[in-house]
Amino acid sequence: MPTVQLRRLLPVAVPFLAAGLVSLPAPAVAATPDEASAAAATWLADALSDAGTVVGSFPGADDTPISFTDYGRTLDAAIALLAAGGHDDVLGVTLTSATSADAVAAYTQGVPFDADDAAYAGATAKLAFVVEAAGLDATDVAEVDLLAQLLSLVTPEGRLEDRSDFGDFANLYGHAFALLALDTAGRTPSDALVQGLLAAQCADGSFPQEYEPETGEPCEGQVDATGLVLQALAALDLAASPDAVQARDWLLAQRNDDGSFPGEVPVNSTGYAAAGLLAVGSDIAASRSWLTTQQNADDGGLRRGAGTATTSDLFATAQALPALDGTTFAGAARTVALQPVPCIATTVVLPASTITATGAATVQVRGGSGTQVDLLAYSRPSTEYTVVRSGLIGNDGTASFSVRPPTNTRLLARQAGCADGPSVVLNVQTALSLQVVRNGARDYTFRGDSLPARPGGLIVSLYRITADGSSVLTAQTRASASTGDWTLRRVFTGSGRFGFVVRTGQDLQNAPGSSNVRSLLVH
Repeated sequence: MPTVQLRRLLPVAVPFLAAGLVSLPAPAVAATPDEASAAAATWLADALSDAGTVVGSFPGADDTPISFTDYGRTLDAAIALLAAGGHDDVLGVTLTSATSADAVAAYTQGVPFDADDAAYAGATAKLAFVVEAAGLDATDVAEVDLLAQLLSLVTPEGRLEDRSDFGDFANLYGHAFALLALDTAGRTPSDALVQGLLAAQCADGSFPQEYEPETGEPCEGQVDATGLVLQALAALDLAASPDAVQARDWLLAQRNDDGSFPGEVPVNSTGYAAAGLLAVGSDIAASRSWLTTQQNADDGGLRRGAGTATTSDLFATAQALPALDGTTFAGAARTVALQPVPCIATTVVLPASTITATGAATVQVRGGSGTQVDLLAYSRPSTEYTVVRSGLIGNDGTASFSVRPPTNTRLLARQAGCADGPSVVLNVQTALSLQVVRNGARDYTFRGDSLPARPGGLIVSLYRITADGSSVLTAQTRASASTGDWTLRRVFTGSGRFGFVVRTGQDLQNAPGSSNVRSLLVH
């Protein structure tokens, strides 16, 4: 850029920068790879939820976000923290969450959506590896033998295959984790299982994501998949095998001059590729140095390395951290003690404290991010709490539910395994409708519904609205105990236009109800 242009731009830009009105991306941390690794691990540990997990979300009804635990990325974070060392207080909670009965069932078996005997190869393999790498026993995780479950998914051809009503999505990532899991557990993988992986190798030495390309398509390797496969082969003492050497050479040829690797998310790809090369004895100093340039100075997290993205990214940081630290997945293995998920106070917040029967109320529960909570309630005349909704607290510390109680309702929230939070009352007004039919001169029948119906019938009062806005009681009746229908007949002595409304009083079951005002010409 010519100097004259800089002189014209600087006087404009500097005042805005000085005033703090322009926010620029934080520059990369000027640190050694080891220093960068420590900072990234601290950021990653802090970025996890209170349950030590990665929480995702998707839009539900009315675009209300529904949160879920992303167990795959949670395990990526666990591998990263294992590799970096330290932060065992957080990692211990992560392991507790990832090995709970609910987690094992949902992540590896598709509960409650899939078949009763469903099992997923990639999820089972990845969880089994993390469990063994942390010094735990993969043969007894919430009473599930993950290694037996994994081996039950091996085909006669030595491939992995999901057992699922939704199809087979097993691939080479899961296969590599399966070999790592078995090796870390002290098991020797069968020759068929090893050959099932090697059979997918492309002619150029790379490894693709899928076992076979689409019909008519060439075999195209990925740097991420090839790097992970190299880690698995190295763990089996096959680093010097012709297949591994060919894969290594292909991977080295993909490395850019600055040490990075191409990919949709270059930081992730560089992390996986460099860790694979490290496992087979290649120098990854350039890749580690490049990863330090992708670190943000303000928090220590790594960027994605793609496009204009400048914020620290949890997924990128987790997948790149082992390589940045100079550690392979197998080399990250160490013993970590399980830690309980902390009990964090839950509170129920009602954006509207009163609704009308048959209407919906939004209930917000505040608690620890990533924790599972139950919403308990009772509606009058009952006084016994039951679980009416369950869900996961999102990254913002809240979960929202919709309820439609017919009567006054008391609600509280409880984090799984923890004490009840304080209760709040949602008042529910009786729902009233009003219709009018003229029978003759100044003779009218008023009728409508009152919901909910109740034993003995609800007293419904008809009011006339005067010109000054006052309400004058005109008549009363009792609604049907079974249907809530009500009817009353009124003969007026005078004529004119009046407003009419029906109301019910306050009682234990419902808040006072009121219909819409009905304008009526009495004649």
